[in-house]
Amino acid sequence: MIHERYSEQGLHATVLTWFFGIGSFNETFDEFLERRSQVPAAARKPLVLLADDEVLIRDTMTEILRAEGYDAFAVPDGVEAIECAAKVAPDVFLADVSMPRMNGIEAAKQILQRAPDTHVICISGHAATSELLAQARKEGRNFDFLGKPIRPETLLQAIRTKVGRSIL
Repeated sequence: MIHERYSEQGLHATVLTWFFGIGSFNETFDEFLERRSQVPAAARKPLVLLADDEVLIRDTMTEILRAEGYDAFAVPDGVEAIECAAKVAPDVFLADVSMPRMNGIEAAKQILQRAPDTHVICISGHAATSELLAQARKEGRNFDFLGKPIRPETLLQAIRTKVGRSIL
């Protein structure tokens, strides 16, 4: 069951809390990995790497995932996602399809070359996404897709399905 603070009103409160500076997403990926390495491997939570160029969406989804028990780290584009995935393979790569520097589908393809067990979920609010996903399917990539705006319950269910278990 989704935590009650992510009801529609609760989500807005969480966003406002983040917006006014309570809570921190200033951790570098290396700092994140160092903190993660302090936990015994058997006790580590599934790692969700999120790439989205919209800071509010990126930070809100990270907060939701962390509150639900996932290790989540977010980056602003596909290039940074590939750099992070080169250091540690994520369990789930949650990728906005339309981003500057590199779109989420291209980033997912490159991440899967290095980490073939990573599950990919693409997200987008753009209609042109269907063409990119169709091309990926022709190349043998059947990525899951969630349209924006994404309800927290839908996001969490998609990730639970990929990692095969609930965290809390």
